[in-house]
Amino acid sequence: MTGARQPRRLEDFGPLFPAEEKVLQELDTGHVTVLGDGTLPPPDAGPDRRLRARFVRWCALGAGDGWRVHETGLRVQGALIVSDGEADPTQGATGTAGLDLEGCKVEHDLGFMDCRFEDPLLFRSARLAGLFLIDSRLPGLSADRLTMTGDLVLRGANVEGEARLVGARIGGDLSCEGATLRNEGGKALNADGLTTTGGVFLRGAHVEGEAGLPGARIGGNLECDGATLRNVGGKALIADGCAVTGAFFWRKGASTEGEIDLTAAEIGVINDDPDCWPGAGDLALNRCRYGAFTGKGIDGEARIRWLGLQDPSRYRQDFWPQPWEHCAKVLREMGHPEDARLVLIDKERRQRADRRRKLSPWARRFAVGLDFMLDQTIRFGRRPLRAGLWLALLWLVGGLGFFAAWQGGAMKPANAFVLRSAEWVECAAPPASGATRRADAGETQLACFLRQPQGASYPEFNAFIYAADVLFPLVEIEQQAHWTPDEDKPGGLAAKWLMYAKIILGWALSLLAVAGFSGLVKSD
Repeated sequence: MTGARQPRRLEDFGPLFPAEEKVLQELDTGHVTVLGDGTLPPPDAGPDRRLRARFVRWCALGAGDGWRVHETGLRVQGALIVSDGEADPTQGATGTAGLDLEGCKVEHDLGFMDCRFEDPLLFRSARLAGLFLIDSRLPGLSADRLTMTGDLVLRGANVEGEARLVGARIGGDLSCEGATLRNEGGKALNADGLTTTGGVFLRGAHVEGEAGLPGARIGGNLECDGATLRNVGGKALIADGCAVTGAFFWRKGASTEGEIDLTAAEIGVINDDPDCWPGAGDLALNRCRYGAFTGKGIDGEARIRWLGLQDPSRYRQDFWPQPWEHCAKVLREMGHPEDARLVLIDKERRQRADRRRKLSPWARRFAVGLDFMLDQTIRFGRRPLRAGLWLALLWLVGGLGFFAAWQGGAMKPANAFVLRSAEWVECAAPPASGATRRADAGETQLACFLRQPQGASYPEFNAFIYAADVLFPLVEIEQQAHWTPDEDKPGGLAAKWLMYAKIILGWALSLLAVAGFSGLVKSD
């Protein structure tokens, strides 16, 4: 409590203002005492609207001298609450000459509707039932360690200064719906370590300055639908380490200029519109955990854009894999395995790019090539069956290539005895050599051989089966054992290199598929 002496008896106040007389007469009626027309009074309102802060305190604490506060509490509308004491210099910047209930116990509700306060409210370590500052104007609120059994309502209020609730415990809701909290360059809402049984409502609120809920324990929802949070160059919403039992609502035109920090937050459900999130680099989700998505953008692409708003370099840290892994886990549990896979694939790309940044130029070039291959073939092990598509493409290309080689006579038997036989040798004899020639004019050696008895009994060549035999290393179809490209014939050398390429790529893709299924190429 400040050092200024607080009146204990009604006569200590001297002559009462007309507004104070009216409050006193209606103190035990249970009605809202309406002063003037009930609207927000101007700063220079007359005695019919003026209440002294110490008089309000005396009434809030139960009055006395035969006066009694009704069970519904003290409720005033349209008052100008002026400061009638001196600020305690020992309290520094938080000292106040205004409404001072520091350390006091008030067992009924306090309601101030459309009221204007000259000085900040001081409720440090106070114990209250409910506090309603609806559509009121005040230059600040200092309520560290405040304990309440009911709600703290700032609906439509205008707070020009810090609203400080550090370590406060609220038995109901903290409602700032439609409120304006302004403390540019500082903390507009400072609720470090706040505990609420109900929710925290910032629906439609306009906050200029930092809105801080670090380490808060919120028993209901954290609702920010339609809120405007503005702290350019700083953090607009700090909820690091915050635990939200219910849902975090960020929809309906909610916007922010400044960073949203959800580091290590524990949230039941995120109900959001991805279009409402801040700009690139203005979101921190490292170690943030949540149970599900229930708003828009429950798909991989939308979540990738959401996760991509993070910039760990702002914290001088490397890539954060946890937000991506957790998002994929949530999508998978919600029944969206393909969307979860998309998130993990994008996570691999970003994480590997971050790792390459630290490598030497030569090592970086090698890593770029390796990562590109893993991405295009099996998506870093997230889609190992994708290797089958490449194998199918290679099989088709190989089949067409070997068919062209066969048509051009650029294939030959792979059996050494056949290649030394008279049928094969004499089919290739030059016309003017004098040797026996079996080939007709313009006939290829291969076509000639196939007309011979030995050739007719030789295993038949099939280009596409041959391509499969070459491509799949663990499958033996016996085509490659009987046929091979003839390098001495036009197109034979190309067919030979095609065979080698298919053998190498077949082994590589098969091993990559196995590695993908086993998880060897994943970063986790």
